[in-house]
Amino acid sequence: MTGRARNLMKMGVVKSRAYQLSNTRKGYCRTANSPTLLTTLDKKFFIGLGLDGFANYYYWKTTHQTKLF
Repeated sequence: MTGRARNLMKMGVVKSRAYQLSNTRKGYCRTANSPTLLTTLDKKFFIGLGLDGFANYYYWKTTHQTKLF
């Protein structure tokens, strides 16, 4: 079993689905849009890593940045 499949199982993906996703021939962009990954790697996961979304960053920049001129 590959490291990619083990990491997916650590995040709660079922073993058979983790194996399918880790051994796919599809490209990374197409694999990233799979329903399993979209539900596993949600906004909470990335905020837990300290990676705020672009929407949060845009909101912060537009409300806190002072005028330049």
